[in-house]
Amino acid sequence: MIRGAVVAALLSSPAFGADVPCGAASAPEGAMEMREAVVKIDALGDAFPYLSILVPSAWSDSGAAEFDPAESCGAHEKLRWRATAPDGAASIEILPGAGWTASAQPAEFSACESRNLQDAASYAMSLLETAAPSAKVREVLDRPDLSAPINAQFASYNGYAGQTKASAVEVRFEAPAQGASVEHGAVVAVVMTFTPHISIPENETRATAFPVLLARARGASLDPGLVEAVRASALASPRWLAVREQWFSPTGMLPDPRKPISALLAAPDFAERETLPEATACGGRIKKLKAAVVWKGDDGRYWYVPARPAALEHAPENR
Repeated sequence: MIRGAVVAALLSSPAFGADVPCGAASAPEGAMEMREAVVKIDALGDAFPYLSILVPSAWSDSGAAEFDPAESCGAHEKLRWRATAPDGAASIEILPGAGWTASAQPAEFSACESRNLQDAASYAMSLLETAAPSAKVREVLDRPDLSAPINAQFASYNGYAGQTKASAVEVRFEAPAQGASVEHGAVVAVVMTFTPHISIPENETRATAFPVLLARARGASLDPGLVEAVRASALASPRWLAVREQWFSPTGMLPDPRKPISALLAAPDFAERETLPEATACGGRIKKLKAAVVWKGDDGRYWYVPARPAALEHAPENR
């Protein structure tokens, strides 16, 4: 895989635009137009922007999130959302996060349900039992790109009060579908566990699963590049994060003068998507998103390109 810095260098190269084969609508050949899908969250009677995610323009999407401040296991936002292809044969959905006590024994110190699921792999498999009971697992891929940033964040704290660990997997499967067709699918799951220090009496491991991505394609192979482009494009709303922070502030805690309430409520719905340096291509300027294999034209439209241009595949790597 070409490193981000290398991609940036290639995109800024004068030769890049000339090597990109172009199709209709001044887009790279074979490109699929994407659009912003905005998901809202219902919280205490008000609807706030919650998530912005890129989906194929021709696909429909539906769903929302609900906020449950009384949820005892930490998964306060319950997101249920799905994008579906026009013919209904393919879909990408997000399932709610969850929390539990990671043990085969009943919990002693927590109201959380006990489940003998210790990591992302076991959690993904348990979801498959419900989502696709007849599924056959074809591949289990470790996703350190998703778990490593979380582990790095907690590295300096581990060993004092306890141990925090994140794991992430992508499980690819096949399942029988209508007629004689086969459904190809993938589950992407991230689970974080916290185990208190052994000297602490309440020594039970708590697990928190992030929202899970579930993709399916009936009668055709799943496009893992499109699934990843949709997943990586997701943006959380800074407005919602600001409101959530206020609600969860400890009772009696003074407001942070650096974050006045008026400024928090006036925060934008979503931040601008970060891009790499632009280049000339297909009669205009084009940029690649930093977080996803999606291109943004100077007219503001987004494009997913299934096959990377030869300029990216064959250019020498700059070190």
